[in-house]
Amino acid sequence: MFFSQYLQENHIYTSADILNASFQQWSVLATEAGIDANQLSYNQYTDGLFKAAQLPALTKKDKYKCYLFVATKTLRCGLACPILVFGSFRHGGIKHVFNSAKWLWQNYQQDKSLSSVKTANKSVNKTAKKIITPTKNIEPNKVFLMLNKKFNQLDDALSTNVILENKCPWLTQEQLCRVNVKSGEDNRGKYIIAPLEDSNAILKGYQRIYQYTLLGRNTNKDFSVCQAGAKKGSFIKIHGDEALDYITLCEGLTTALAICDIEPSPIYVALDAGNLLPVSKTINKKIRIYADNDCWKPKVGNTGLKAASEVAHSKLNTQILLPPIEKITGATDYNDLRHHLSIEKFINIINYQQKTCFNLL
Repeated sequence: MFFSQYLQENHIYTSADILNASFQQWSVLATEAGIDANQLSYNQYTDGLFKAAQLPALTKKDKYKCYLFVATKTLRCGLACPILVFGSFRHGGIKHVFNSAKWLWQNYQQDKSLSSVKTANKSVNKTAKKIITPTKNIEPNKVFLMLNKKFNQLDDALSTNVILENKCPWLTQEQLCRVNVKSGEDNRGKYIIAPLEDSNAILKGYQRIYQYTLLGRNTNKDFSVCQAGAKKGSFIKIHGDEALDYITLCEGLTTALAICDIEPSPIYVALDAGNLLPVSKTINKKIRIYADNDCWKPKVGNTGLKAASEVAHSKLNTQILLPPIEKITGATDYNDLRHHLSIEKFINIINYQQKTCFNLL
């Protein structure tokens, strides 16, 4: 099947989704060629650096293996177009190239045509005082539908789960019962999975955390939502005492699991810094944020503290707690802090911060 046909049938129209789909499709090609898909190498190049001369160097480096070369080219309209080259040296050599510029440009033109039709319909129906605009059905993400069907069949994650035992060795089964986490396994390895919901407790998606870093991506996390934009304002909920007058907010699930035996309130896991503010807008109580301290990322700035500060400026009665990890190389959150301290020292730090940190509840 042509890759463009696969994209069309699965309603994949954005650069990020094209990249995710490509890793799955090229892994299949690698398997069919008798190559271990884990040997795929991922190389990300910025605009202007994609040159044919770079390919031989890459292929020589990975001789007798297979590779996945990725570059991006931004069009004048602002669209980022992935260029993907899959190759191997077995069975006489295989090479597949996909340039998404044409595919994305066609979709962009379709969106422009749709906008012009909307404008025309508005002007035609002015006299009738009734605006008729074309509607576009949004098909739920097929991965989300698959996970939704599979989720209830999975086993509840145990505190002895290999992923949880590695990330949160202190976790007990009683603490884990506060969140609906299950365990599973697919062609990318073992994972734990938790549902995302909105403020009305409506299911919006799932987040999976894998045992190892995902192929071609600098993370072991993956999420699937019911439709585009559903992640915004959605969160993983760790249940707690609803009678308390505040809600605890943090970025990652492992951060929440690091503090759940200390923090009795419900904990909302926003998934990333960019989602802290949208989630906070759904909360009608006071907020206590266990922020990430990204002090080891000078090039991009302390995004965790910046995002938490934006919440504090937009919501009254917000308290920010920041992990003191400046002397722990590479650490960013309370989960990292807990790995380096005894439980007594960790609890003492939390208790002290709850009493002294700015914007007290």
